[in-house]
Amino acid sequence: MATTNISLGASGPSPSSVPANHGDKITWTNPQSVSVTLTLPTCLSPSNNTTITISGNTTYVTTYTVNSGTNGSYPYTYHANPTQAEQTGTIDVS
Repeated sequence: MATTNISLGASGPSPSSVPANHGDKITWTNPQSVSVTLTLPTCLSPSNNTTITISGNTTYVTTYTVNSGTNGSYPYTYHANPTQAEQTGTIDVS
C-alpha cells in the first residue's frame, strides 16, 4: 500500500491525476499562503466530511484511505476563498 501526497497549488494539483489501489493512503498539502476549500472524492474514507478547509502552508492531518470496491476515476475540486478559480484533479482507482 502506497501513500501519495497531493499538493493543492494555485495553478492546479500536483500530481493532477493519481493512480491508486484499494487501501492506499492519500494526504493533502496546501502550499499556498491562503486557505483552500477541498471537496473530497467519494472513493476515500473517512467520508464523514466531504468538504474540508486546509490552512495556508499546511499538510492536512487526516490521512484518507482508498475504499475497496471503488474502481474508476474520482474527481475532486478545490479553490482558495474567495478569489481563486476552481481547480480539479482525479484519483484513478484500479
